[in-house]
Amino acid sequence: MKKIKVLHLLSSLNIGGREKVAIDIVNNLDREKFLPFLMSLRPKGTMQKKVKEDVKIITYNKSDKLDFGAYRRISNVLKENQIDILHTHNPGGFLYGFIGGKLAGVKTIVNTEHGFEYNINFKKRLAESFCRRFTTLTIAVSEDVKKRLGASGMIRVLHNGIIIDEKDYSSEKEKIRRSIGVMEDEVLIGCVARLAYVKNHRCLFRAFKIASDINPKLKLLIVGDGYLKENLLSLREELSLRNKIIFYGETDNVSKVLNALDIFALTSVYEGISITILEAMACGLPVVATKVGGNPDVIEDGKSGILAENGNEKEIAEAFLVLAKNKELRINFGCTGRKIVYERFNFKNTLQEIENIYLNSFK
Repeated sequence: MKKIKVLHLLSSLNIGGREKVAIDIVNNLDREKFLPFLMSLRPKGTMQKKVKEDVKIITYNKSDKLDFGAYRRISNVLKENQIDILHTHNPGGFLYGFIGGKLAGVKTIVNTEHGFEYNINFKKRLAESFCRRFTTLTIAVSEDVKKRLGASGMIRVLHNGIIIDEKDYSSEKEKIRRSIGVMEDEVLIGCVARLAYVKNHRCLFRAFKIASDINPKLKLLIVGDGYLKENLLSLREELSLRNKIIFYGETDNVSKVLNALDIFALTSVYEGISITILEAMACGLPVVATKVGGNPDVIEDGKSGILAENGNEKEIAEAFLVLAKNKELRINFGCTGRKIVYERFNFKNTLQEIENIYLNSFK
């Protein structure tokens, strides 16, 4: 049987949820049936080292403005490697990939919509809607994403899944906590996310301020980097939380850091299906998150975590206080969350669905 050549197209290989999803797919596709490729519209990124050696990686230095050269480059790559299926990942990769794919004569184009872009103009949104009508399949990672896309083209929901890290990090927990100045009797809340507007760290900081004024045993760990770092450092000073909020930076071992936490928090303005929420639940952590996007698809409110209204700092603070004072509740929520991930968001199931999509579309 001739192997089906599949190329995944990303806007970058920087640390992020959609990058992790794409890399997990190309790394684990059945090599008896598929030959995977990976292309990034930006030069080398941190996540590139996570890609297996047998996956061919192609990069391009795309301009921040409309880059007609990117269409030609994508088209040439697809032709030169005789790609059968192009799988793009939005935000960022779909329009360039769609046009490049059509120029190259690729018959099967699959696009995964990982979330909803707030910062794109009407013309681009209209162009994406038009192109979806001529795309083989659009995968929406949640029901909310599908609803926002509207009735343009063939769309189906397929939740993100994660490869569950089974390693025991219990021996590392206290070491990490001591290294960042967290005492044994303190409750450590953590957030793993890029420092960007959509993640709404400002709301998280203010909610934490309310909670920590009531319970001084709380500390907050911020894992990630981004363009809002200086802004958030200033907010930490403004709220007099220098000794309470710890900036950890980026890490290539999220599970290890998550296992040092007591509570996971994500106060985003919007989420598709958050990979870090799934990873936190797989580590047995209770989750406090905003009731936006795909979060209600993942978190059972009052059973595996607490969902607060978007931007409601008081609700988020109350959730922190409830969980901080009740270790048994944290454990119960964590056990339920772990079960949800194992049963509904296991990467093995996601990969099987992706492979079936490829095989069925290539018949």
